[in-house]
Amino acid sequence: MIRAVLIDLGKTILTNEYINFIDGLKAIYDLDTSKDKVSFDEYVRVYNNIKKITFDYRKYTHSEIRIGDILKTINDICLINVNDNVNLEEVFLYNFIKENLEKNVYEFLKFCKDNNIYVIGVSNSSITSSSLKKELSDFKVLDYFNDVISSADIYICKPRKEIFSYGISKVLKLDNSIKNNEIIFVGNDYNIDMMGSFNCEIRPFWYNVADQEDCYNVCEYIFNDYLKLIDYIKKENNI
Repeated sequence: MIRAVLIDLGKTILTNEYINFIDGLKAIYDLDTSKDKVSFDEYVRVYNNIKKITFDYRKYTHSEIRIGDILKTINDICLINVNDNVNLEEVFLYNFIKENLEKNVYEFLKFCKDNNIYVIGVSNSSITSSSLKKELSDFKVLDYFNDVISSADIYICKPRKEIFSYGISKVLKLDNSIKNNEIIFVGNDYNIDMMGSFNCEIRPFWYNVADQEDCYNVCEYIFNDYLKLIDYIKKENNI
C-alpha cells in the first residue's frame, strides 16, 4: 500500500529547461538604477569570489546555502541599493531559470489527490520553500501538494539522512498511522535521490527518462512516464 509520496522537484516535477545564474544576477543588479554604481563585471566578480567558499563546497558537505542571503551580501559589498520590500530570492528565481511541468506529472499529482495519497515536495535548492511554492502555484499544481520542503529551509541537502527524516516527519504530522514501507520517494537523480532514500529505508522510485542503469540495484520501480507510475500504484493499492 502506498499512502504517501515524497518527491523531488527539479527535473522530476519541473523541467529545468534553462539555467543561467548570470541572468539572475543581472536582474538583481538592474534593480539599482543609479548611474554611479559598480560595473556589472565587478558585481559578477564579487559573486564568483563568494561562490568559491559557499556553493562550490556544497556538493562536498551536502549543506545548503540560501541564495537570498548571498544576494544581500553581494549587494552590501557592492553598495547596490535595492528596496527592502523587494524579495531578492524571487526576482532571482524568475530570471535565472526557465521551467515547465514534466510530461504527465499533472495527471499523477491529481491522481494522488483524488485517491488520498499525500504528496510532499523535497527539493535540493538554494531557494526557500516559500518561493518554490509560489512557482508551483504559477503552474497551478501547488494545491496537489500537502507540503514542500527545500534544503534551504534546513541548510541540509539530499542525500543526507536528515532531510529524508524531515520529509517523513511531515508525513506523520498528516497521519501518524503511516508506516515507512507505505512511503515512496520519487526522484530523477540516482546518487542523491535513489541512493539517499534507499539508505534511509524509503522505497526508491526512479524517474529515469535517460534510461540509465540501476548500478546498485536499489530501485523498487523505474519509470519514464508518470502514467506508468499511476498504473503501478493502482495495482499495489487495488484501485
